[in-house]
Amino acid sequence: MLNLWSRWIRWKSHRDKGPFLFFMTDSFGVQFSEDGRVVLSAPVTLTSYDIPEGCEEVAPEAFFYCKMLEKVTMPQSLKKIGAYAFYFCEKLREAVIPQGVESVGEYAFYYCLSLRNIGATLGASYVGPFAFAYTSITNVDFTGPIEKIEEYSFYKCPYLGAVELPSMVKVVAPHAFDSCTYLRDLLLPDGLESIGAYAFNECCALTKVVVPASAAVDNDAFHWCRMINLVEK
Repeated sequence: MLNLWSRWIRWKSHRDKGPFLFFMTDSFGVQFSEDGRVVLSAPVTLTSYDIPEGCEEVAPEAFFYCKMLEKVTMPQSLKKIGAYAFYFCEKLREAVIPQGVESVGEYAFYYCLSLRNIGATLGASYVGPFAFAYTSITNVDFTGPIEKIEEYSFYKCPYLGAVELPSMVKVVAPHAFDSCTYLRDLLLPDGLESIGAYAFNECCALTKVVVPASAAVDNDAFHWCRMINLVEK
């Protein structure tokens, strides 16, 4: 499928790759499924990597604990980023997520402390719990058909300054944006149904939030937001 066969240096049979009994390894030591559609694993010594066009999925734990990784380029063909895919990649600064990515799994970028740039927009319909927790992202613009912001998905993102939730979001789960201490601008959509406990806990920079009348707001949703003024729309 991929026009990159010069990169593949060996084939192997492996029975610990889940459904992938055969995989291939490129010259960087990164392993792919036999058809090249799934990134399976990468060496922890990797410092940067361009995922080739035609790849559709980053498998769970594919770049797990790649602590030297600073930049990863993702192709427009990518559809899914699995759970724990870039877990604890502490030096990762840039990982622009293509608009076509539909799902970002739980803990996908957990503790990527240096991660600031994930792209101008996020088109995923699912972003799992803790997906971007403990990152340094500065903004997130949801453009996909996402209906729920999951628990702890943006927990402790201290540089996240602005969030605009799209019209299809119905639920902001407990602790979704907990401890985003720099969050100043928050726009909630009409039709929002609920904001869970501690969803915006310790978002100390928030001063005014307009809450749709349709939303059931937990008493502790804005806990420790000392300067906040909640206005019902």
